Amino acid sequence: MGNNLLAEDQQARTAVLNCSLFRQFSEDKVDQLLARSRLVEMAEGEYLVQQGQPASEFFLVLDGEIKLAASSSTGQEKILHIITPGQTFAVVLVFLGKPRYPAGVEALSPARVIAFPSEMYRALLGESIDACFGLLGEYALRNRQLVAEIEALTLYNATFRVVQYLIKEIPEGQSGAASVNLKAPKNVIASRLAITPETLSRILSK
Repeated sequence: MGNNLLAEDQQARTAVLNCSLFRQFSEDKVDQLLARSRLVEMAEGEYLVQQGQPASEFFLVLDGEIKLAASSSTGQEKILHIITPGQTFAVVLVFLGKPRYPAGVEALSPARVIAFPSEMYRALLGESIDACFGLLGEYALRNRQLVAEIEALTLYNATFRVVQYLIKEIPEGQSGAASVNLKAPKNVIASRLAITPETLSRILSK
């Protein structure tokens, strides 16, 4: 989809207006940003960016699931995040000088992602103190979530981490017994929880 049509995509426009990173902008400012952004349609297994690639954009997921994974010098992969619709990633790179993406970005399922130009987003923030405070609030919340995640990985055993993951996957508003559909592959979930796929299988079987 061409850049000039992105602002006319109602799903994309609504997703951006509802995102906390843009909520303080006027609709005119959002449309200006969308006019300079691009919509990326990804097939399962397709890479959006490679680890170490120069970073000039950040992203919002519209559909599908995205995996952020970093590889060590020995080739071992560590999954850092699984990004779902409505979530953004690579935003912090907007504020770094000559940044590079610290992880590869791969689609776990067919996905649509909006890529925003970092330079223009910085310029819009410079015009709105409310937007700056909104961004600070967003990152304060993310920091709390990361601290909770680190605590879970370091203080609790594998069974607790699996149970916690399953609870988070329960549909919002569900009460009583619930079914959880694990969208990501087993090896992806296991890596995210810092356990082996075999350990995950044993815990699930209980």
